[in-house]
Amino acid sequence: MSHRGEHIEEDPIQEKIAKIIQICKENDALFGDSEFPANDESLYKDIANPPKYAEDTPEVEWKRPHEIAPDEAMLIKDGVAPGDVK
Repeated sequence: MSHRGEHIEEDPIQEKIAKIIQICKENDALFGDSEFPANDESLYKDIANPPKYAEDTPEVEWKRPHEIAPDEAMLIKDGVAPGDVK
């Protein structure tokens, strides 16, 4: 609980997120993560030698949430529970 006149320290992560959102809105652009680009380099440690399980995997098609569920794109719906992600 804060008291009147008390300075509340800002969360640096939330500040960074707000800045990214502001930049995207100002430039009418979607966010692209430079540390996790939408390509094979983000999927495998060594793209020249992908893991055995990837040999029979069809080509990966990167999509944004609104491309998968255009009418109702959301990360979490109706909360989360243990075991939701398998």
